[in-house]
Amino acid sequence: TWDGTTWTLRSPTVHPNPLLGSVAAHDSVRGKTVLFGGVEMDAMGGASYSKETWEWDGTNWAKATPATAPDARIIGAMAFDEVHQNAVLFGGSRSVGFADLLDDTWTYDGVAWTKMSPVHHPSARYFSKMTYDANRKKVVMFAGVTGAGASNELWQWDGADWSLIDVEARPVTSGNTVSFSFDGSTLMTFGGTIRLNNASTTLLLVPKTDTCAVDADCANETYCVDGVCCASKSCNGCETCNGLSPGICSPIFNGEDVDSCSINDGKSCGPKGACQVATGSTCSDGTACASGFCVDGVCCESRCDSACVACSAALKADGSRDGLCGVTKPGVTATETCGTIATPACFDETHRLSSDGTQGESCGGFRCGAQGCLAGCASVDDCESGYVCDFGGRCVTPPSIENPAGCSVGTSKSALPAWIVSVFVCGFATRRRRYRRVNRGRIR
Repeated sequence: TWDGTTWTLRSPTVHPNPLLGSVAAHDSVRGKTVLFGGVEMDAMGGASYSKETWEWDGTNWAKATPATAPDARIIGAMAFDEVHQNAVLFGGSRSVGFADLLDDTWTYDGVAWTKMSPVHHPSARYFSKMTYDANRKKVVMFAGVTGAGASNELWQWDGADWSLIDVEARPVTSGNTVSFSFDGSTLMTFGGTIRLNNASTTLLLVPKTDTCAVDADCANETYCVDGVCCASKSCNGCETCNGLSPGICSPIFNGEDVDSCSINDGKSCGPKGACQVATGSTCSDGTACASGFCVDGVCCESRCDSACVACSAALKADGSRDGLCGVTKPGVTATETCGTIATPACFDETHRLSSDGTQGESCGGFRCGAQGCLAGCASVDDCESGYVCDFGGRCVTPPSIENPAGCSVGTSKSALPAWIVSVFVCGFATRRRRYRRVNRGRIR
């Protein structure tokens, strides 16, 4: 094993038989290196081709037992697809020679091998090299030897299909000794037979610029989408290439997709990245709204469930646009009577701004809202500290309660204010004593 500084010879208690031409890829999700195939040579020169799958956990090897597996082969190509979280295997040969080259694609998720059925794929080959391009979120395969000879083709796998990358310049190599890797920003090749000379090559598959106006502003196999060079020709609805991961299509949360989910069309991308009804548009159910709230027949920015507030412009005192909570017009609504709202703005939560704009004026026990002092209350939340909301919709100070006949005005655990609980209890006790005295007099 290599730790970045030193090679160490390991001595696992379990391991595969000696093999040539196996392929391996590191599964970063499970933290295991997967090895497949190869050929075992005996002392007499006989060859036994393998279709075994082995996994290395950093200490020991373990033989995996998937229900199905690819055909035995040597010198295929394999890499781990970080997006789809599986190892991707392509091609190889059933024997040493061109007659038994393979062009199949398989994926392994740590449990089972799955044979894929891509519409497009490279021709049969072996000695290709494969790596994962984290910038473009694709598995990339380079070079190899086909029935027609050496190839310097560059292919990419998106999880379902292969596509040929047509770059302006690429290494000319047979691939039989080439190495291929990704260093975090650039695809690198080293070695191989290039016009009979060993060489190293840096292969760039990154945008020429971060921003763009047309595809020509971007490198090959990248496209101008949403003003940036993108790995995809276009993004799906409620996705942008200039969002969470510039250059890669990523979801739009709680915002507009001008291409497919525009506010001009009464739509907006919701919290799960799905196109829904935009705030301010008509609705009948909150599940249809991007915000999740349908109030007064329009998609609203919030629940808008305080006393004497509305979300529809037609019901609000200031007539502000649909979708924003505001104080209702004076009058009777379906559930409450809402008083006139004073016009000056607030100085703080319980004082409105004076007419000269220099100081605060008391709201008389009411809180000050967006449009000024409230003129009615539905709960104690509409009153300033030290006041309560009575049954007439007025913010009043709690009455002073004496302690008749041993009644205690203490702290109550009830949701009702303590003074209300005390008045009820003491009033009931006083009434009961009077009732007993009267009845005792009648008995006598």
